[in-house]
Amino acid sequence: MLGWKRATEPVKMIEGPSIQPSEPLLEWLNSNARSVSGQQRLFRLPVVISFEDEFRLELGNAFIGVSEERLAEDAIGLSLDTAAMGISLWSLLNERCPKASTSCAVWLDGYWGSSIELDQPQTRKAGEKWPFAVVRLHGLIDARTQRSKTVQALLLEADH
Repeated sequence: MLGWKRATEPVKMIEGPSIQPSEPLLEWLNSNARSVSGQQRLFRLPVVISFEDEFRLELGNAFIGVSEERLAEDAIGLSLDTAAMGISLWSLLNERCPKASTSCAVWLDGYWGSSIELDQPQTRKAGEKWPFAVVRLHGLIDARTQRSKTVQALLLEADH
């Protein structure tokens, strides 16, 4: 019997700036969203996602951060585009997040921008959310990371 093995490329992670303060992070995300050839680039971001209510029937607000308790005044709000995920993000969060929680802190892999390529402005009005096209839930943010003073965004690159 022949066994098929999917070829995987090693992934190199490039550390970005700390998630706080948000201005340098936002500049870095915008300037690194695309490669020199114009391809969207994959990021790993720490994201806190709230459920709409205590029944956890829908996802609510999302922002770059490590916990709801450490929500910064200038936190970057996200509009999560989950169209590229095979399993719904809501299902994954309901399964993995503590049942009594109304929010969950996770590492998400995705593209800075929408999954549908449009000419998107690199600025937003105050209070507007930034699009983030999620491709994968990498995992929960652990307690050590939540206590850390500096948490960084990551740029993921496959070696060619």
